[in-house]
Amino acid sequence: MALIKCPECGKDVSDKAPICPHCGYNPNVQTIVCPECGNQYSSELANCPQCGFITHCTTKIVIHGYNEKVGKAPVKVSIEGRHVGTIERGGTLVVEIDHDCIIDFNRSDFRNGVRSTRHAVKVGQTEQIMLSINRMGGLSACNTTKENYAQDSINAAEKFKKNTFIGIVLAVIIVILYIFYICRREHF
Repeated sequence: MALIKCPECGKDVSDKAPICPHCGYNPNVQTIVCPECGNQYSSELANCPQCGFITHCTTKIVIHGYNEKVGKAPVKVSIEGRHVGTIERGGTLVVEIDHDCIIDFNRSDFRNGVRSTRHAVKVGQTEQIMLSINRMGGLSACNTTKENYAQDSINAAEKFKKNTFIGIVLAVIIVILYIFYICRREHF
């Protein structure tokens, strides 16, 4: 058994010790050289202990399920081909990313078939994603904020109601015009 210097704190440590008893340095963990100050430290740390440079960052992404009453099929969520969860209507899913990536959303039901969309997220930027489904079963995803989520949901529901109302009004107008056209043709 020999004594060696700990590369982290410089104190004497047994070469058989799994970690340094003084500072907790683990020689089995990879080390990183800070690009800012050149300090060498454990890759388990998120930032350099000497200068504070951030080398490893993760971001929590909160995904809000759709609120529209179109279909009941859940949305499957995957990141880079790896399934990370499923969201039901009105549900929430939290995922954590450590690098910029694309999130895939897939939904399938009997009437509309498979519908999907993709959404790019960046570490440190995107925090909330809101899913929505249009009348034809199409799936979309957009950024939102915690404060705006409730209002975005209300706006999406109001837009859906407005579009449905406009569609019904147009259908009634077309039927009235058709009846008027038929009546005029019979008189002449």
